[in-house]
Amino acid sequence: ELEELESNLSNLKSQLEEKEAEVKRLEDEIGAFRVRKERALELFEGLSGEEQKWVYFNRILAKKFFSVQADVLLGAGIITYLRIFTQKQRDRMEDKWKELIRRYNLKLADDFKFNAIFGDQLVIRQWIFNELPSDSFSIQNAIILHRSKKY
Repeated sequence: ELEELESNLSNLKSQLEEKEAEVKRLEDEIGAFRVRKERALELFEGLSGEEQKWVYFNRILAKKFFSVQADVLLGAGIITYLRIFTQKQRDRMEDKWKELIRRYNLKLADDFKFNAIFGDQLVIRQWIFNELPSDSFSIQNAIILHRSKKY
């Protein structure tokens, strides 16, 4: 009878070890799922911020979509015809062209800025870093040179 009890005790100990191993495995799995849950929540929060950013940029793009033809027309005119003039002369001609564009019912951006539309901000920063003067006229000249084809 003692052998039978020892055998039962031995079986119970092995079952206990199996159950403890299973509990350990399940605790590890729960820990892994907690980490996944935390990461998913962080990602979800980040994506909700991205949604707001996309809505904002979508509104901006929709607004700019209606003025792209006139903006490009004016910019092409500046690149093609006004590159040899001074800033004052360019500004005067640009104002006249804006009036003509509006007279023909083309939608021109209210805040048309040649440097912002045709310039690449990273390239402009590099130019300034390389000691190009940072005034608007110098940057506009550099953009015109960069965008122009040599004849």
